[in-house]
Formats: sequence, structure tokens, C-alpha cells
Amino acid sequence: MTKEALIKVVNELPNDFDLEEFLDKLIFMAKVEKGIEQIKDGKVTSFEEVKRISKTWSK
Repeated sequence: MTKEALIKVVNELPNDFDLEEFLDKLIFMAKVEKGIEQIKDGKVTSFEEVKRISKTWSK
């Protein structure tokens, strides 16, 4: 996460805000950014592979 992104989120906050909701939003943003990086790096699993793997879960 960049400092600029964090500053943007802080600037969009109301004067009174829930710290826990703010932290949840930051964690969510970080996870989305990580996912985007994984996609760019080709670290993905196809839908067909997920279907194949998930069939073994119920056994």
C-alpha cells in the first residue's frame, strides 16, 4: 500500500469514525493489492482446477 493511498483513505474519513472499521478497510485494501500482484505474477488457479480440488473436500 502506498502512503498516497493511505492519505486518500484518511482524508475521506468523517471527523468521527470507528477505528476498527478503518483498520478493516486498510486490511481489505492490502489484501486486494496483494491479490492483484499475484495475478500479475501469474500465481492464479483456474476455475477448472478449483472445481477439481474442491471435489476432494467432501470425501
